[in-house]
Amino acid sequence: MKRLLTLGAASIAVLLLIVMPVASQAPQAEKTFSGTLTKVDAAKKVITVKGTANEPEMTFTFDDKTQVTGAEKTVEGLAGKSGATLKVTYREEGANRIATRIEVSEAKKY
Repeated sequence: MKRLLTLGAASIAVLLLIVMPVASQAPQAEKTFSGTLTKVDAAKKVITVKGTANEPEMTFTFDDKTQVTGAEKTVEGLAGKSGATLKVTYREEGANRIATRIEVSEAKKY
């Protein structure tokens, strides 16, 4: 009986060690970035957006889960839309910025 209780306590301790780190990893908060589309690399699944005012140019990766709203319905459809105004919602994973949503406005006409 004592052996069974020890085995049960050890099992619970191991489960807690496994579950606790997973539970403490909260999802990263999403951020937004607005700017002008400068480049789309569909093969690498990367877009480059030039920020407004003093904001730098930033690159974002995208995947099949990335939502696109506005004139285009896919990121690949943005390839010919250089100059379009974008609002990119993204999350950071390490050094990568992963676009979760891209809102597209038409390029400004001068």
